[in-house]
Amino acid sequence: MRIRGYDLTYVDTVVRKASNRTEVRARLAVSRDGKALGVYEAGKNRYPVEGQDSNEVAIRTDWLRAEDLFVIGEQFNANGSVVLKVLVNPLVNLIWLAGLVFLFGSLVAMWPDELEQRRLARRTGAVPVTP
Repeated sequence: MRIRGYDLTYVDTVVRKASNRTEVRARLAVSRDGKALGVYEAGKNRYPVEGQDSNEVAIRTDWLRAEDLFVIGEQFNANGSVVLKVLVNPLVNLIWLAGLVFLFGSLVAMWPDELEQRRLARRTGAVPVTP
């Protein structure tokens, strides 16, 4: 599969048993422009006691391109086929940058103002005590 410059190649499906769940993962070799980026696993955890499934996504963050590659294992069929949902989310790094700007702005807003401090000091000046 090819999406926005990424090449995803299905390697195999891995099933692992844990004490409270069964993990099913699709292993995908990811590359971009002919350069291998690694093998990512996306799939599901099945919790038989609770009767629930949870998605386990594979995420690759590219800080230079400011985008994230999300791979979601939607469906694992009995015949061995896998349905995947692949998303490339652009400009995700701007969310982190906006958080830092917000934090910096909050600190500036909370910084004490000397003029205001002087006004408060004059309002609450010393009161003479009479016996």
